Amino acid sequence: MPAGLPRTTVILLHDAAVAGVSFVLAFWLSRGGHWRPIGSGALQYGALASFLIAAACCYACGLHRRVWSCTSLADLTSIARTSTWAIALLSLFIALAVDRHADIPGSAPVVQWFVMVVMLSASRLAYRAARDRGQPLEAAQAADEKVPVLIYDCGLLGALFVRAARSTLGQGLQIVGIVDDNDDRRGRTLNDIPVLGQLADLERILMGLAARGVHPRRIIATRAPAEIAAPARAAIDAARRRHGLELQHLPDLLSLCGAPAGAAGTGRGRARPAYLRFRRLADVVLGGAALLVLLPVFGAVALIVLCDVGRPLLFREPRRGRWLQTIALYRFRTMRPASEAAVRALADRRRTSAVGRWLRRARLDEL
Repeated sequence: MPAGLPRTTVILLHDAAVAGVSFVLAFWLSRGGHWRPIGSGALQYGALASFLIAAACCYACGLHRRVWSCTSLADLTSIARTSTWAIALLSLFIALAVDRHADIPGSAPVVQWFVMVVMLSASRLAYRAARDRGQPLEAAQAADEKVPVLIYDCGLLGALFVRAARSTLGQGLQIVGIVDDNDDRRGRTLNDIPVLGQLADLERILMGLAARGVHPRRIIATRAPAEIAAPARAAIDAARRRHGLELQHLPDLLSLCGAPAGAAGTGRGRARPAYLRFRRLADVVLGGAALLVLLPVFGAVALIVLCDVGRPLLFREPRRGRWLQTIALYRFRTMRPASEAAVRALADRRRTSAVGRWLRRARLDEL
């Protein structure tokens, strides 16, 4: 790459050049795979227009700002969308600006779209494959300086962690294998990391690794402590006692559970599920008691709402709860429905009645 030239500029020029080449290839393929005498400059004009229009579309869609080494399905979707815009604008330009555009076959835009998408996607996937292929060699050179670990459960979070650990050198971890409860995954690989078997076979797996001179020091579970079943925890605890394994929970390490790093596998980490169970019990007991005590208030508020705005008495409002899961919050209605013709164009403030505003100030609508 030339000194001082930003990487995004190089990517933008690459994508624009691919668009120009794709026009030439589409022109050739649409004419049956061989050149015929062309009496106009349609080919030259089209290739140049493809270059300029594609450069503008790639810049507008931000295609040049994406990281090639992390190419995913979202990137390929963005390529298809950008190519669609580029081909549509190019077809419009050719129809309006190029003389005797009949020299360009009618199927050329469709062919060019496929060629452009394939070429842009292939270059990115090839770059990612080359980067992934070179990482095991670099990782092997630094393997002696890393702590060998096992991964428990190769779900979505486990796959992301394995890829991140293999893509980032010098972080002190060497993943030697994966243990998963699903026996169908035995013998498969996840980013070149083998799935060694089920958690019930953990003792056999550790003995087999020891015979090859590999002694894992940690087992990293990609589940929170509360999500691990009792038999699985018993197998892990047995391996910890016999082989001195240190148990860590990836959600805790990433602060996804709100627990501090290092709390997993300790008495403090095991106390968290008990606290959650106690809190749930307290919520149910206190909430149920409050419902019984406030039942007359509920009836009074419901009667007020019925007389003021009518049915339905409640409306459902989505909120984000624990783990960012969507939960339903039910409140008493304080506004007239927006579907009524008389209030359809009114703002929320005008739709709220005097009684509704009083219920809001008193927080009675949130009971």
